[in-house]
Amino acid sequence: AKPGPVKLASVKSFRVEGGIVRAVFCEESAIVATQGDAGTFRVITLPDGKQQAFRSEGGERRRFEPTLITPLRDEVAMLDEARWQVHRFSLDGNSLMQFSLPADGTGERPVGLASDGSALLVLDFDGALRKLNWQGEVVAKMQVAAAQLTQLRYDAASRRVCALQPLMGRIVSFPASLLTAQDEPAVTVGGAESAESAADVSMALTIPREVLGNELPVDFALLADERILITIGSRLFVKTDGEWSSVEVPSGFKEPGALRVETSGSRVLLYNHAGEMMVGELK
Repeated sequence: AKPGPVKLASVKSFRVEGGIVRAVFCEESAIVATQGDAGTFRVITLPDGKQQAFRSEGGERRRFEPTLITPLRDEVAMLDEARWQVHRFSLDGNSLMQFSLPADGTGERPVGLASDGSALLVLDFDGALRKLNWQGEVVAKMQVAAAQLTQLRYDAASRRVCALQPLMGRIVSFPASLLTAQDEPAVTVGGAESAESAADVSMALTIPREVLGNELPVDFALLADERILITIGSRLFVKTDGEWSSVEVPSGFKEPGALRVETSGSRVLLYNHAGEMMVGELK
C-alpha cells in the first residue's frame, strides 16, 4: 500500500464513558453508540459532542444489552442481545417499536444490521441473510457461501449488499435483488459455482497481503465517492479505484486495540471499544 498523502482532517475527538460496542452516524447532527452489557446507548450531538445516555423501558430489572445498530433517517434500530429483540428508537430515546428476532436462523449470532430504507437486513455469522419487515417477519432471504462473516453494509446507490469475511481477507458484494421470498429456495452467492449461476453477480474484493500484514480486517465502510475504507487492527486504509493507501490518523487514540469505521457521505467516524471516537473527513 502506498503511504498515504491521505489524511483524516478537521478532526473532532470525543470519549464515551463505559465504552462502545458499535456506533453510527444518524442524520447530519448525531452519532448513536451502543454500550452492550452496560445496558445503555448514547446519543452524541455534533458538533458540540454533548452526550445523553438512554436505557430501554422496563427499568433496571429487565436486562437490555444493545449491540448491533443501524440508522433509519432520524431513528435507529438496534439489537438487544439480552432478549434477542430489535428495538427502534428516536434520537430522544423514545422506544418506537420492538420485535423478537425470528428463530428460524441457524442459531448463529447476528453480526450485522442494515436497512434498505423499507426493511431490516440481518446477517448471521454463518452467512444467512434475512430481510425482516417491521413486524419482525422474514420477507426474503439468501445465503452467502464460505461464511464466517463479521460485518454488513447496504449500498443504496448500487443496491448491493456487502459483507466482510476477515479470515479470507475480503469483502463480498452482491445485488440485493438476489434475496428470494421466504417460501422459495434461498440463492447462495460467493461460492465456487459455475459462471452461469449467481457467482457472476457476486463480487469479491480481496485485500492485498501487503496491506493486511499479519492482521485481520476489522471493519469496512463505503464513502459516497465509491472509495472504501477498511480498518486492519488499529490502522486505516482507503481503496480508490485500484490503489490502496494508508490513511494518516491524528494521534488521538490512546488505548490500543482494533478500530471500527463508519461513514456518512464524506464524513468518517473512527472509534474503539474503549470509547474513544474521532470524526473527520478524508483529505
